[in-house]
Amino acid sequence: MGGVKRSFFSKLTSVFDVLKLRATYGELGSQNGIANYDYQLLITPSSEYPFGSLGGPVRTPSTTVPRLASPDRTWQKTKIKNVGIDITTLNRRLSGTFDYFDKEISGAFYNRQFPSIIGITPPSINGASYNSKGWELTLNWKDEVGKNFKYSADFKLWDNKTRVTQLADALIPNYGSSPFIQGYPVDEFFGFAYDGKFQTQAEVDAYKINNAGSDITPYSLLQPGMTRYKDLNGDGKVTNKLYDAKDPTKGGDLIALGNQRQRFNFSSNLHLEYKGVYINALFQGVGKWQVFDNNVAGAPFFRNPQAYIVGNTWTPTNTNALFPILSQNDGRNGYDYYYSDAPYKLKNAAYTRLKNLQIGYNLPSSFLSKIGLASAELYFSGTDLAQWSKNPVGFDPEKPYSIVNTPTARTFSFGFNLSL
Repeated sequence: MGGVKRSFFSKLTSVFDVLKLRATYGELGSQNGIANYDYQLLITPSSEYPFGSLGGPVRTPSTTVPRLASPDRTWQKTKIKNVGIDITTLNRRLSGTFDYFDKEISGAFYNRQFPSIIGITPPSINGASYNSKGWELTLNWKDEVGKNFKYSADFKLWDNKTRVTQLADALIPNYGSSPFIQGYPVDEFFGFAYDGKFQTQAEVDAYKINNAGSDITPYSLLQPGMTRYKDLNGDGKVTNKLYDAKDPTKGGDLIALGNQRQRFNFSSNLHLEYKGVYINALFQGVGKWQVFDNNVAGAPFFRNPQAYIVGNTWTPTNTNALFPILSQNDGRNGYDYYYSDAPYKLKNAAYTRLKNLQIGYNLPSSFLSKIGLASAELYFSGTDLAQWSKNPVGFDPEKPYSIVNTPTARTFSFGFNLSL
């Protein structure tokens, strides 16, 4: 048996310079969100009011009860499980790590819904539990070619998903953003299923008849070129309730569209060096990022138009346009730009950016010694020099489709460093 073990490990050591397996488990408590005296019903001084006779009223201070007490709130609890592996191989030229984690948060603070007639601010409760799972991969390569050329590269990729597992009152999803919905990822968006655009008046008339009970728009506004939404449950109307695929009769026509959290983040550093000349480049980006384009095509009528919209809206002679028909009617624009999976509304803002580039030259020591210098370096540095994405030109890829932010600014710098 001992010979088998030695044979097995000798094979591993012939391939790997380093091979390490890791596993950890931990539990933590957090009191974030618990304020002083939350367990007591506080009375707070407020405004003064005049009381007494008209000839000599007395200014009398008043008090208020700002919130309900919460005598049973406690710390939220976090359980973290992690497994990982570290490797180094090919004569230590290639190294890497991989980690997978599973984090469970229970008793998280949550604002439970109370009837509005309560008339006072209710406290948050330990009413939410959610789970976050993710992983991270790191690879590094370092090598030399001959005596003068050195190069290295590293690459990092990571991702995680957070899902709500339990809520105290199991909120029902509503149209738009619903941060905490049991069984769905955190910050999920809900909207309607896109079904193309009306091309003729006959299509509009048929839709009005078949969906007369819908509650998402005044149907008198519909016209050719506007968006059509699917009646998923087949009840003859498009309704603002979550669609239930198992039993369509119980729900409406809302669907989960995703959330705007970044997925598959990555970064990479490259380094090249040859006879004193060096190049360093940093790339970073996002592999998947669902965002909504909230720049309504009707905006050109009351603010500067977006170039990517102009000429790309529906007209009788441009029926394959990406955007719906232009309109000055707020009701029509509101209908056309509901949260949905329409290709002009829901976008993947994935991008790759050359975040930083440095190019320099270190003068040889044989030359510097003749002029009495210890070192001398010429360098160029630039930030945000290039980017690759499907976002319209002009938007900062880190703030996509936001017209209130200025376009990406590129920075260039040159320098000369000397030391005696």
